[in-house]
Order: sequence, then structure tokens, then C-alpha cells
Amino acid sequence: MDGILAESQLQSLHWVDWVVVVIFVAINLGIGIYFTKRASKNISSFFITGRSLGWFVAGISMIATAFANHTPIWVTSLIRSRGLYYIWQHWALAIGVALAAVLFARLWRRMAVVTDIEFLELRYSGKWASTLRGWEGSTQALLFCPLLISWTIKAMEIVFREAMGLPEEYRLWVTIAVVGCAVVMCAMSGLFGVVYAALLQFFVATIGMTILAFYAVHEVGGLSAMVEQLRAMDGWSGSNLNMMPKIGFGEGQMTIFNIIGYLGLLWMSSAVMGRHQAQRLLACKDARQASFGTLLFGVAYRCLICWPWIVVAACSVILIPHQGSKVLEDSVYPRMIVQLLPIGLRGLMVAAMVAAFISTVGAMFTWGSSYIVNDVYKRFINTKASDKHYVGASRIATLFLAVSAGAIAFLAEDTLWLVTTAYVIWSGLVIIEIMRWMWWRQTGAGDLFAVIATWICAPMLVSGLFNKPFRIVVEWMGVSMDQDWVLSKGIDLLGARMMIMTFIAASVSIIVSLCTKSADKEHLEKFVERARPFKKLWWPVIKGMGDRYQEAETIHRTLLSWMIGTGCMITMIIGIGKLLFGEPLVGSINLAVSIALLLWIIARINVDFVKNKE
Repeated sequence: MDGILAESQLQSLHWVDWVVVVIFVAINLGIGIYFTKRASKNISSFFITGRSLGWFVAGISMIATAFANHTPIWVTSLIRSRGLYYIWQHWALAIGVALAAVLFARLWRRMAVVTDIEFLELRYSGKWASTLRGWEGSTQALLFCPLLISWTIKAMEIVFREAMGLPEEYRLWVTIAVVGCAVVMCAMSGLFGVVYAALLQFFVATIGMTILAFYAVHEVGGLSAMVEQLRAMDGWSGSNLNMMPKIGFGEGQMTIFNIIGYLGLLWMSSAVMGRHQAQRLLACKDARQASFGTLLFGVAYRCLICWPWIVVAACSVILIPHQGSKVLEDSVYPRMIVQLLPIGLRGLMVAAMVAAFISTVGAMFTWGSSYIVNDVYKRFINTKASDKHYVGASRIATLFLAVSAGAIAFLAEDTLWLVTTAYVIWSGLVIIEIMRWMWWRQTGAGDLFAVIATWICAPMLVSGLFNKPFRIVVEWMGVSMDQDWVLSKGIDLLGARMMIMTFIAASVSIIVSLCTKSADKEHLEKFVERARPFKKLWWPVIKGMGDRYQEAETIHRTLLSWMIGTGCMITMIIGIGKLLFGEPLVGSINLAVSIALLLWIIARINVDFVKNKE
């Protein structure tokens, strides 16, 4: 095919492109310098901007953080290996964001803590609570945070090597360079710089990705030609262009394990909005701003700005032959940048990837260092130091996280392995986090033992120790599986790994909680008075509180709002997808329904806050 971009056509950036990239990086560093003084006042200013964010800035900041430079690389890998239907790994989280907008965003902001780990000593009491806070602060900051940062660093290293035309042996130096840019920015200005730089980064990244999509579609002859060529590709499992997955173990199908994992479990990680997303919610002016910021994040990130990446990935199936290895497949998206865009626009696009990188890694650095300083160092080691001392410690913690994450990225084989490993750990941690809000009887001991079980069992799952028992159980159930499939590897059984991890964590928490004493009644009443969770789920605590408890959201109203928000986002995804990939009537109907549901959910959220006077 004449339009195929061969590997021999590789070229590096022109000096004009590098000027564009350097100017953009300089502007970001300027933003960091500008906010350095404001961020240095105390750890509240450094980590949560003194709770000054409105819904628009908070929402855009969450988008910029989630829209990491690895995201289009990861999406491209999924589409090239499977097809459109596998992007439910991304879209499924819209279900959770809809729930976060009408519930969890408000719960977090009412708690008014500095980090979501600090919340643990408000939820539980006694030594179990302080032990849990120390454990969570340490493991999340020292283990999980570097893992999440590493896949972003890995992706940026691939982009820069492709942009500069460098071979594999330059990986170490490129990794050091890309980490250095982000750590300088974050160490100077904390969340202030990260959030306000995210506004610039979001618009640059969105414009750059959209321009690349236009060039990719033009290269294949237009949208109609793209659809026609994709449908004619017999060797590609996604040639039917189905957006909805078909259940099965064959070519072009999604296993029942992944259906359950993505649509039944994965969305919970975006619903609870913990970690770096909780940091944005805690930085908002009030619960209303947090709720609308989350809605903006869900609609824009999960439903809208993903389509330029998807279109480019689909065009790459036509333009670039399958590369044969995971490392080479990861290089396809940056290769499309270098080969399709003219001088100047290449630099803008690489700047867009740098924007995505800085916004995400900056947020992760700030989040991880907040745990190290606020929840470990200040809480247990040095409790009476000055604000200036803690801000300095935060900058040192940022540097430590950068080195740890850079090392993981350098040693990892590819971004997809890093993402799927994080999903397994996440699935165990998230179910515990949701139970903290929804089950009054969960204890600090049950929480702690479940978290420890997650950190023990997750490495066992991904290292292969559960492979044989899993195959025995599945075959006993009468399910026929490919002999090459093993539980610890491959994307087809990712959902199974998530299901196992969720079951283990939930079981340990329930058993240990029922065998240990609940938190002090007075402590639980203070928590309920502050958080205002569902009355029916917390009735054993609430029944003696009288007027001290005022229910903010009812279960029935929240469930209906969640359904409306979910319907809005799902119909928007399907509508845009059908318009782009050849079914305009179905797409138009879905978009019309989506807009109506969006107006409805906005009205309901406004009514909620009028009633609650928040």
C-alpha cells in the first residue's frame, strides 16, 4: 500500500520543532517560578493550594493529570492488538466518575483533610487507625506512587527517543532528562504550579492531538476511506469496528473475565476518587465546586478528548504494519507524530506530549510527597517542625519519588505491563476504600489486614504463583481456555486477576472486621457528623445522634443521579464513535440523548446544593 509508513522513513525533529518544545518547557518552568512563593507558605498551600480552586480549574487539572502522555500510546497498543471494543478499559471508568460527581467528590470535600490518608484517623480510632495511616502513607508513597509515575516516564522516554531518532541504548539518558524537567517544576511550586500549568498544558495537548488526527485521516484518504480500509483488513481482529465487546475466548472477542473486570470492577477506582484525584477535590473551595469539577472531568476526559487518540490509532493500523514486539508497538504513536506532521507542528505535538507528561508527573510527585511528609514524616517522625521545614522536606520527597519512578520505568519492558500491574494492585485497594465509606462496621484492623493482603497477593498474582490453581478451577467449571493463556500474563486474563484480588481484599476485611471491635461510638459519630454519609448504611451509628446528623444525599436520589450521569457519558461515547466510524444516524440519536441527560444531571446537582446549602 502506497500510504504505509515504513520504518526506514524514520526522521528526527527539525531545529524549528525543538525551538517550539524548548519555548513550551520554559513557559512551564516560568509558571513554577511564579507560584514558588505562594506554595512555600505551608504544606496546605504546597499540597492543596489553600483550598482555593473553582470547578473549572479543578476539572481541567484532573483532566490534564489523567491525560498522561502514556495514554495515547496505551490506547494505540490496545486498538492495534484488539480493536475499538478494548477501549472499554478507558471508557468503563466513566461509570465511576458519574458516581463520584454525585457522591464521592462531596464526601471528600466535607472531610477537609490535606490527604486522603489523613482521613483514616478520622474514620477509625485507636492504635489501629494510626498504624493504618503510617502503613498506607508509606506503601502508597514508596511503592504504588512510583509504579503509577513510571508508566508515564516510560512513555515519555519512548516519545523523546522517537522524536530524536535515538536507538534503544540511549534509554537511560533520555529517562533522566524527561524526569528532570518535571521534578524541577513540581519541587518549586507544589500543587499551585501543577494546577495552573495544567490549564496551558490541557489546551496545548488537546490542540496537538486533534491536529495529528486530522493529518492521519488525510493520509488514509478521509474518514470514509479509513472505515473502508479497516473493514477490509482480515488480519486485524478489530476489522468489524464493533464498539461493544462480544463475550468469548476467540479472535475479536473479550473474555468474560475482562467484561466483569472492566465493567464490574474497574469503574470503582474512578468512583472513589482517592489519591491524586482526592487532592484536587480537597483543594476545591467547597463541595459544589468539587462536584461540578468532577462532572467536567468525566465528560471531557472519558467521552470527548479520547477520540483524536483513537482515530490516530485506527489510522496507524493502516499506515504502519504490525511491529512484532511490545517495545516497537509502543513507538507507533510517536512515529505517527514524526512522520505525518510538517516542521513546526511536529514540535507542537511533542510539546503536547511534554504537556501531558509534566501535568501528570507533577501531580503524582505532589501526591506522593504529600503522603511522605504529611502522613509519615510530620505525623510520626518530626511532629513540631516549622512550615518552612515541612515544605523543604516535601521538595526532598519529590526528588526521591522521581528517582524511584525513573528506575522502574527504565527496568520495565513496556507501558502496557506497567498499566496492567497497577490495575491488579488497584482492584484490591479500591474495594477497601469504598467499604470505608459504605460499611460502618469496617474496622481499622480489617482495613489494615486487607491492605497488607493486597500487597502480598498482588505480586504473587503477577509473578505466576496462582497460575496452576486458577487453571484447575476454570477447567473444573467447564470453561475451555487457550493453552497459551496463563493467569499472570496477557491482557485476556487481566479481569480475572482483578476479580481474584478484589475477592481476597474484601474477604479479609470483612472477616477481620467482624472479629475485632468497631471504632469508638463517639469517634464514629464525629465522622458521620462531618461526612454526612447515607443514613440507611450508617443507621447503627446515627440512630442516637438526633439533630446532630443531617443527611446530605439519600440512596435513592443518588442512584438515580448516578444512572443519569452514566447514561449521559455512555451515549456520548457511543454517539461520537458511531459518527466517526460510519453510522451517522445511530450516532446522532445517541448524542441528542446525551445532551438531554447532561442538562438533566446539571440541574439535579444544582438542586442538591440548594437543598443542602453547601
